[in-house]
Amino acid sequence: SGFNSIGHMDTMSRGRHQIGHYKEGEEFIQNVFHVLSQIFTGKEKSNLAICWLQYEISKVIQCLQVKKKKKLKAQGRKSKKLAKNFLKAPDNRNNLSLWKLYAYLEWLLGNTDDSRKVFDTALCTAGTGGLKSAQLCSLSLLYAQLEVELLESIEGAVMSRAVHILTKLTENGPYVPYSGQVLPVNVLKARKTYEHALQDYLSKTAVSDQDQVNDTDQLVNLVGCYALFQYLTVGIDAAVLIYTQASEKLEVSGSQKCENTGEDFGILNFPTALE
Repeated sequence: SGFNSIGHMDTMSRGRHQIGHYKEGEEFIQNVFHVLSQIFTGKEKSNLAICWLQYEISKVIQCLQVKKKKKLKAQGRKSKKLAKNFLKAPDNRNNLSLWKLYAYLEWLLGNTDDSRKVFDTALCTAGTGGLKSAQLCSLSLLYAQLEVELLESIEGAVMSRAVHILTKLTENGPYVPYSGQVLPVNVLKARKTYEHALQDYLSKTAVSDQDQVNDTDQLVNLVGCYALFQYLTVGIDAAVLIYTQASEKLEVSGSQKCENTGEDFGILNFPTALE
């Protein structure tokens, strides 16, 4: 159930005892992060920053779960300072994964408007990769998912900020923040773009194991965006259909690949990832 008192485990309840962050374990982890940050450079250092911020966010979530307001406020300040320092580094200024985590952090802390500003800033500076960018899809999906949590019902959701985010993702142009409306014609165009993009990915054949990994990430984000888009603009049945189509297609493709080559290249992991 854990690594004794050293290290971090997700919050679990065992009677009246809380399994979480002990002082010795926390000091050890922070020392490791600091030492590695002095050793790593480039991509490795950016990846370390992502892991570090994810760890800090896990502590914010833990504070929310146990409802410790004072500890949450202190941890929130510390995590925000760390996130801002990471994003000031030249190598991280365009790192969408870090921007996404920072925006999510603000959301968890209840700073909805600040979170939206971070999300919008990231999307505006992200370029025009659209559905072909796994990071952009992931960023847009989280933003839309968080916005959906604020909806009282899905009636009229087609005009919501969430639909705006998912629609703009398909346009391959500069992102424009939500202004309060979504044009019906843009929704129709977005649906066709999602449909074509999904069919293109389902018909692709990975050349290498690395291509397989990259395609897995991209497909999971694409299906997530498309399914949420359909849920908000059509209904739950349309969203379920997207997951079903992707899962069935990939299960068949994975079985055929294994039969033809006698090897398992991980395609069967696609449905698991989609779940």
